[in-house]
Amino acid sequence: MDIMFAQLPVTSIPAELKLSEHNNKDVIKENIYILNELIKRMDNLNDSEHFQSILILTGYRMSYRTKFSLINPEREEKFTNLLRVVKQWAKARHIYSNIFGYLSGTILLIMTAKICLLYPNGNLLFLLRQFFLIYSIWPWPIPVILDPLVNSNNILQNWNLKNLLPSEYHNGDKMPVITSLFPNQNAAYNVNNHTLNIIILEINRAYKILIEGTDRNSSKNFDENNLIFKQLDYKNKFCHFLLLECTSFKDINTENQKEFSSVSPPNCGQLKTRVRTLLYRWVEKTVIKTKNKQTIILKDRLNNYHALSGFARKRRMNNKK
Repeated sequence: MDIMFAQLPVTSIPAELKLSEHNNKDVIKENIYILNELIKRMDNLNDSEHFQSILILTGYRMSYRTKFSLINPEREEKFTNLLRVVKQWAKARHIYSNIFGYLSGTILLIMTAKICLLYPNGNLLFLLRQFFLIYSIWPWPIPVILDPLVNSNNILQNWNLKNLLPSEYHNGDKMPVITSLFPNQNAAYNVNNHTLNIIILEINRAYKILIEGTDRNSSKNFDENNLIFKQLDYKNKFCHFLLLECTSFKDINTENQKEFSSVSPPNCGQLKTRVRTLLYRWVEKTVIKTKNKQTIILKDRLNNYHALSGFARKRRMNNKK
C-alpha cells in the first residue's frame, strides 16, 4: 500500500469533505467539487511548491471519481473485479512497474474504466476478453481518454498531441493513457518503444488464451491457475541476465557494526529510472563493429529486453568496519 501526503494551502480540511462515503451520490459530487476547488486554488497560486501536491491530489481524485462517479454503482463490483484480474495478470507477467516503463495501477484503472464505459452491460468474462481484444488492436499512440481534455496555462501544462513528438528531454509519448480533468497527464509517460512492444505481446498472448478457452462462460477462467496468470518463465525465455541490487549500510550498535538495510534506500527509485533510460539508450544507439568489418545495429538484432519487476530481495549481513 502506498501512502502519499499532499500539502494544502488551507488551515483546515473542509468539514464537508467525506471521502469515506461511497454510496450517497450527493456526497460523492460534493467531495469531487471540493477536491476540484482545492486543486484550482493551488493551481491559481502558480507556485512550484504545490506541483507535487497537485499531482497527488489529482491522482486520488481521478481514482475516486472513476470508481464512484463515472462507473454506474450497479457496475462497480464488475469494474473492481476486472481491475483486480488485469493487475494480477500484469504482475504475473512482470509488466507491472511504472518506473521501468510498464503498466501501473493508475494506467490499468483508466484502461479498465474505458472498457467498462464502452460495454456497460457486459459480464466479467466478456469485459476481460474485450479488454485484451481492444488493447491488442489499439492504434497507439492514439490516446486512451475518459473525458475531453481541458486547458490551463499555470503550473502544470495539460497533455496535448504535441507530447507525441520527440523533444530534448523525452522521445515522445508512445502509449498515452490520459488522466481525467485538470491537469491531464499521461500516466504511461515512462513507456518506451521496447516496453510497449512487450506489453502488446503480453496482451496478445492473454487474448489468444482466452478465445481458445473451451468453456468461455465458466468462472474457472479466473482461477489463479489459468494460463493468463502463469508466471513469466524468464529463466527459459532469456539467456543472459543482469542483477542489480540496491542496498545501503546502517549503524546497528555503538561498536561501528553495520548491516545491510532491509529497506530500500531513498535513491533506489532514482536508480530504477536510470536503469530504464540507460537500457533504452543502449539498445537504440549501440553500434557494434565485428572483426569482419561488419556493422551491427543492436536494435535491429535484439528482439527485446525485459526489466523484470517485482523482485525485492531482502538480505541482511553483519560487516565489521
